[in-house]
Amino acid sequence: MSLTYRDLHSLDDLRPVPEVERAVWGMSDIELVPTSLLLVSVKCGGLVIGAFDGEGLVGFTYSFPGYRHGTRLHWSHMTGVLGPYRGAGVGLKLKRLQRERVLQQDCDLIEWTYDPLQAANAHFNFSKLGVVVREYVNDVYGETESPLHRGAPTDRFIAQWWLRGPMAERDEAPAGPPLAEPPVANPMRLEGRWWVCDEDVPLPSCAWFRVAVPPHFTSMLTDAPDLARGWRLATRSLFSRALAAGHVVVGFEPDPATGGGCYVLQRRT
Repeated sequence: MSLTYRDLHSLDDLRPVPEVERAVWGMSDIELVPTSLLLVSVKCGGLVIGAFDGEGLVGFTYSFPGYRHGTRLHWSHMTGVLGPYRGAGVGLKLKRLQRERVLQQDCDLIEWTYDPLQAANAHFNFSKLGVVVREYVNDVYGETESPLHRGAPTDRFIAQWWLRGPMAERDEAPAGPPLAEPPVANPMRLEGRWWVCDEDVPLPSCAWFRVAVPPHFTSMLTDAPDLARGWRLATRSLFSRALAAGHVVVGFEPDPATGGGCYVLQRRT
């Protein structure tokens, strides 16, 4: 596979982007970011970087400058790769190019939202990029028509990617807290086809602990929406209480056996 990458500046450059949005997220027309808005963003310091197989756009990342909590940043609104090209490093290459461009604007931080129950995204964000999470937001997007959202509130983590930190410059972020086995606040158990956890669990009092998330959450949204909603509400409670109590999400441990995994949380000092 021989791919090329380049910044998209013109209206002609940007025309294929909404079709990739539709293919990746299953968006309706009204939910797509139109080319006119992408063009205005680029003219005002935003970035749209595309991955191409020949002349065809197979992935992109889109961010724009902003100001939040007193800090200049780029807000990365979308990074998407077509199905046949996932797992080939395309998303990582796009994010690294995004980092280079944002640093050229003398900006040190990129933030974005993602679903904390999508284990593959968690592994990518923490293990490949080295993000941290200090914020959990309830139902960010409300109801949408995307199959990736149906059946449960669109709660999101806000990932912080500090571009000049040591983790941002590594191929793999350092893994693991100093304790060999921090406790899991919500241990999973297999019931039939699905992994489940208790919805009302106490917050561990230790400095390090883990929060489990299920495998195949997208399938769960479609095939077991009540269970997906239960996972959403259970982890919402845990993450919200932990972050309010002074913990930070600092890592993710994937479980290759199930496809799920555990977040690692550390109390701030």
